[in-house]
Amino acid sequence: MKEALALRPKTSKEFNNKLKSFIDFLEYLKKEIPVLLKKWQDQHK
Repeated sequence: MKEALALRPKTSKEFNNKLKSFIDFLEYLKKEIPVLLKKWQDQHK
């Protein structure tokens, strides 16, 4: 997705900013979901 953002025209600032925000959110989820699942698994043993 970062590659798609890099290729987008700079004139679409609002859309590009929203796309960047979405990409940042997906990266946050990628980091946090494994931690959250581990925590849940530890509580339900």
